[in-house]
Amino acid sequence: HNTTQNKQHNTKQANAHTQTHKQTTKQTNKRTNTTKHNKTNKVGTHTRNTRSIKQTNKQASKRNSKQSSPHKQARKLSYKLEALNIEHTSFPLSDIKQRKNLTSADIEILKDIHTFDGIAFTSAAAVKYGIKIVQDFISLEECNAKFLAVGPSTQENLSNHGLNSLIPKEFQSEGLGLLMQDEGLKKVIIFSNSWSEKSISSNEETEVAYIASHDLEINHEMVKNLQKELESSENIVFIYSTNIFDALTANLSKKALSNTTWIIPSTRIANHVSKVSSKIVQASSAIDEDMVDACIKIN
Repeated sequence: HNTTQNKQHNTKQANAHTQTHKQTTKQTNKRTNTTKHNKTNKVGTHTRNTRSIKQTNKQASKRNSKQSSPHKQARKLSYKLEALNIEHTSFPLSDIKQRKNLTSADIEILKDIHTFDGIAFTSAAAVKYGIKIVQDFISLEECNAKFLAVGPSTQENLSNHGLNSLIPKEFQSEGLGLLMQDEGLKKVIIFSNSWSEKSISSNEETEVAYIASHDLEINHEMVKNLQKELESSENIVFIYSTNIFDALTANLSKKALSNTTWIIPSTRIANHVSKVSSKIVQASSAIDEDMVDACIKIN
């Protein structure tokens, strides 16, 4: 999925969790929560790798947002949506899985980890699983490399391991690449998910090596459920991963595509989405506030 982050330490990662919040009736031990507001006219859906805001027609009398996020991040995002009186529901479109084995190429890179002057992480999940891999090859105390995080939430997770890290001005892969150049780093290992498009390439100044710290698996059943929602009315969809976007749009009708507006956190993903749809709004970054702001500005 892409490397975006929250100014207030929100994480954008995929995980399996469904929530629905109801303003009138609060229920526990359920995967779905709903909050209703009778004076608004949007229905919103959003997921962690792909968050979508589903917009109803003008006669509709409520907002609804559907999300797929890890438990903690889903709660934080739910609080923001509730504050805006946006009804929301979670769709777990992908699952995070720990990698069973490293490849022989990965091991050859990691054997020389002491020669790298930068170690970068593209998400909180990359920290969770990537730090374990780093420690298999070098102790954190002996590691002299600079640690880089794609955004505040990833930085916070590194801090929990006692590690200071740098973050870019723009919380996305492009910003991370610029940070590496600004710091004059010569060799950098980037820990990301197995779907990574490896958008940061080696150049004359910096050698870049990617290590997949964890796997992401599409939840096809939930994708189908969300597709049904997208077919039913006009929609706004938060997209963070080209893989999830492709899975969502594979069987969508032309009518559903024409009725859907995509909120995009980066130029890279926007370029990918533009091959299918022209209804794109690019947010300032992938953090929750910026994505939600971009959605609100549509109306």
